[in-house]
Amino acid sequence: MTSLSASKELIEGLSPVEVHDTDYSKTGSHVDVTIEPDQIRKTAELLNARGYFLEDLTALDRIDYREMAYRFNQYIEPHRITIRAKLDPEDEVDTISDIFAAANWQERECHEFLGVKFKGHPDLRRLLLPEDADFFPLRKDFKVPPEILAPEYHQEDND
Repeated sequence: MTSLSASKELIEGLSPVEVHDTDYSKTGSHVDVTIEPDQIRKTAELLNARGYFLEDLTALDRIDYREMAYRFNQYIEPHRITIRAKLDPEDEVDTISDIFAAANWQERECHEFLGVKFKGHPDLRRLLLPEDADFFPLRKDFKVPPEILAPEYHQEDND
């Protein structure tokens, strides 16, 4: 059994889950897995035990919901696995920064720019925005306040 098929079998043991083989040349991923948000930690632990490392993670603001996307890979037998989880209305998931140190800053970015809360994260301070910022600039519903726009971006009234 190859490492990829073993990892797919391991992931399929989670419930509920959808596993899709993908065309690597089109998606950059061998397998795309959809899980429930409460399975993120367990999935990260399983992949870590299988020798996978975290390449990156991000939050996506879809039209009707937000989702987390994690990409894992291996050094010895490269097999990229994408893990997706639709966020709950509170946009809260467990941190994996204690499993994969690389997740620390990436989770902070997701928190800062999209408002995702990571339960158990050791330090969700902002990276670039002011500490008192009460907005999430990468959300689709974010509108730039006109008073902070440069004059060339103000729309003129043509009345």
